[in-house]
Amino acid sequence: MPKRKGKFRNKYMQVKTVETGQDETCLIAREAKGGQAVPRAMELVFTFAGVLAIFDGLVIAYFAISPGSAQLMGGSIMPAAGLVALGLAFYAFGSRGFCRQVKVDLKENKIAFGRVNSNNVGRIKTEFSLDEIESLYVKRSEDEAGKAGLMLRKSGRHAPYVLLEGAAAELAPLHEGICDMIGRSAKVQVKRPVRHRTSSRTPLPV
Repeated sequence: MPKRKGKFRNKYMQVKTVETGQDETCLIAREAKGGQAVPRAMELVFTFAGVLAIFDGLVIAYFAISPGSAQLMGGSIMPAAGLVALGLAFYAFGSRGFCRQVKVDLKENKIAFGRVNSNNVGRIKTEFSLDEIESLYVKRSEDEAGKAGLMLRKSGRHAPYVLLEGAAAELAPLHEGICDMIGRSAKVQVKRPVRHRTSSRTPLPV
């Protein structure tokens, strides 16, 4: 019988980690959802738990103020309010998204990045002018099988931002594409990335 181990390994290695879309003035890239099985499951679990907790809290509040059952419930809606608050927290955490996304818009001269959920809706994001970009580089993992990171340094901020995580072979051309877009903007001049001597950081030239 033929060995199947190699086939499964090849299939795994071909999984796409980054999805991109681009026109002349806008580029959008996000982490591929195919490799986000666990985060998507967490999103569903927390969202469902949040909705369930909110529903239970409202039911308890109804019986707490209902004349027929107020005495049995103690007449207090504090437990119901706490359950609703917990449900809202679960729902907010689950629906905030676990998939990173970055958008470069030359018309607005801005870069925006954050996380989106399974419906491609993002509630938390960071954005600023392209003029504030100090460097853009790919941070490679020490482990060949590990994920690389597309990193961005902003002027006036010591710690870099992690824009996306994925395979280095897919992040490298994305890095070049973003640099090319920014370079075509007359308003922006991206500086060369800060080079680090540690083996975990291998910046790519802009």
